[in-house]
Amino acid sequence: MEINIEHAQETTQCLLLMASSHFVDVKSKAVEALANLSGQDRSVQDMLIKNGSINLLLDGCAKFDKVEDVHRPSLTALANLSDGRADVCRAIAEKSLRCLSEKYTSPKENCSQVVRECARVLTNIGLNLKDTMRDVECVNTAVKNLSRSNDPLALQCVRELEDCIGMST
Repeated sequence: MEINIEHAQETTQCLLLMASSHFVDVKSKAVEALANLSGQDRSVQDMLIKNGSINLLLDGCAKFDKVEDVHRPSLTALANLSDGRADVCRAIAEKSLRCLSEKYTSPKENCSQVVRECARVLTNIGLNLKDTMRDVECVNTAVKNLSRSNDPLALQCVRELEDCIGMST
């Protein structure tokens, strides 16, 4: 489906306001819609990035403990937005690498979709910032946690992450 950029701009502004809500149900619906938008073409992704969605999504991950209705779509959007984009990967790594690596990679503490989407984000960061990721202890912990997953997509991401940072479990 093709999206009209002007309409997407207006929609994004509304969704970002909703995603700033302190009410979990409002925030989760807005973040889910942002995740859907983040899967669109590069111009829509650029618009989301320009409008501050990265920080908002990272804050949503950090502030709402154990609310997978917020975490999963936030991580999905971050994974979509960071795919092939070193600038976005750098912003995520600088602000939340430790938080993501420690909080969302354990299959025992998170649902499989949260673990999978976090693995996608970390893999994107690893592919775009290989040297930055090599000596970061939290990345090693994330790889070990993700290796315990039963989800085939999360395990594929672990293998890609290991390959790009030169690590083996």
